Amino acid sequence: MGLPITAAARALTADDPLGVIGGAMLAFIISMDDLVITYFISGVDSTTLPVFIYGLIRRGIKPEINAIATLLLLSSLAIAAIGLYLRNKLHSATPATPDKTDHAND
Repeated sequence: MGLPITAAARALTADDPLGVIGGAMLAFIISMDDLVITYFISGVDSTTLPVFIYGLIRRGIKPEINAIATLLLLSSLAIAAIGLYLRNKLHSATPATPDKTDHAND
């Protein structure tokens, strides 16, 4: 292959790195939603997070479930806040483009 990792990363995220991050977040949320598929596909030795949470809920709601839910919520809020900050920072850093309309006839 011979393609360095950094070149591949730059090629994949060159145009819209926030879109790639958003897609990764969406894939994570959708994977949390697909508990039934994950439950049947996961092997004997592997336990995914949705299956782990489901197993804890079946035995009763314990503090571990509350901690996991809090961590997921806080991480989602932090990522959204960072994304909004970066978007506002990028928009404020770009200079305004001059108006290209011809005002000579006005």
